Amino acid sequence: MISSNQGKMIASLLDKPYRKVKLDKLLERKGLYTQLISNPEQVLDKTRAHFQDQFRQRRTNLSEKYRDWQEVYEPKTTIKEEWYKGLDEEILEEEWVDMLKKLKGKSAPGQSGITYTLIRAASTAAHKVFRKFLSLCIHLGKIPKKWKLASIYLIPKEKEWNYSLANVRPIALLETFRKCMTKIYTDRFARVMINKNILRGPNFAGLPGNSTESPIHVLNAILEDAHWEKKELWVLFQDMRKAFDLVSLKMLRAALIRIRVPPKEVNFILQLFHNRESSIITDYGSTESFIVPDGIDQGEVISPLLWRIFYDPLIERIQKDETLGYVMDLEVPTNITTDHFKRITLRQAVLAYADDTTWITQSKVQMEKLIKIAEEFFHINDIHINGEKSKLLVLNSEVEKPDRYVNFCNSEVREEGTNSITRFLGIWLNTKMKETLIKAKAKGIVRATVISLYLKKLTWGQLAYLNNVCIIPKLIYML
Repeated sequence: MISSNQGKMIASLLDKPYRKVKLDKLLERKGLYTQLISNPEQVLDKTRAHFQDQFRQRRTNLSEKYRDWQEVYEPKTTIKEEWYKGLDEEILEEEWVDMLKKLKGKSAPGQSGITYTLIRAASTAAHKVFRKFLSLCIHLGKIPKKWKLASIYLIPKEKEWNYSLANVRPIALLETFRKCMTKIYTDRFARVMINKNILRGPNFAGLPGNSTESPIHVLNAILEDAHWEKKELWVLFQDMRKAFDLVSLKMLRAALIRIRVPPKEVNFILQLFHNRESSIITDYGSTESFIVPDGIDQGEVISPLLWRIFYDPLIERIQKDETLGYVMDLEVPTNITTDHFKRITLRQAVLAYADDTTWITQSKVQMEKLIKIAEEFFHINDIHINGEKSKLLVLNSEVEKPDRYVNFCNSEVREEGTNSITRFLGIWLNTKMKETLIKAKAKGIVRATVISLYLKKLTWGQLAYLNNVCIIPKLIYML
């Protein structure tokens, strides 16, 4: 059982709730009142209307008012178009075989019902035809119309969805042949980004080898430095909702041109999302399809990299501004045997992992300047930031406690209490570096696990497996 049904066993033993969106009812708020909708036609209509609004065309505004940003979006002279040569070359057999090996066999298919298993089982001659056809799509920059039809499957966020569409995450079920093509294209595109170091903003997602480890270590080092050196530090954790849905294709084009992606490749990438149609899967069947004018699909292979490209103008501009950020002076050993060191200075103004963004400054004045720049970007791109859910940490500030706040996206974000802990990419942080608070959180995880297992009959093997696979990795990660 341990070798074949680990997930099912863990969920059962730890009493993890099986959370699924059963879309047969909806709660609709009207002023002070909440109405439960259970009529099938109304559920279908309300669901369709909700996601039509969520996937609406963004009202972008890169006007003369934002001349500084027009310069940011100018094509970068340090990048050469010829670096992208080879993106539209014919798919090699080695590429095709390597891609098929990496595919997840249990991925849900698109509307055709063709699965990865069926593609793998095809004959050698058929695979040659597949490669030729997909190569032609990439070379011509054309996407079959039926590949632009997506079924949207809804999954709950971390909390129960409670019949509110605001608490679900839409996942696009796309055609498997399309995903095979974009997987190969994304691998090629990502290699160029890595080899030529094109994306300079400190975003640690979207490319092979990226993980949460780097931003966690950097922020932890900054907090420790501020704590021990008694230096002022302001850290703002930004909350962004439905990031991929917020991407304007017009501004994505501008972001691609900024890094000098050739026009032919820009058009191919945008063709993946232009004039696509979606329908939402409910318990009463799928809604009527509707045109999705903007956004990139959650479920498309290339989407994480495109988000990073789209977001890079802001991240890079903030990091390059030498008047912003926290500064650390470090001594780095150059020769261990002779105890020789060299002194270096590091400055960090932002850390990002996909859409999780952390703004870092050494004063309230700096943070207010940084926020002004960020809000301009959000306004230009018609992006809504949930200021109410953003968190602010303040260390060693001479600012009076009542004034330890910032106004961020129409919300007042106040300093977190010294006895509170803040979640960051799965770990917990505290401004006073109090280990007792983190240990209490860790003990809570162990205690909850013990309570779940207390009355269950388990073998020693199952207990060891749960300890090694579930408890210890979670504690190591958060500590």
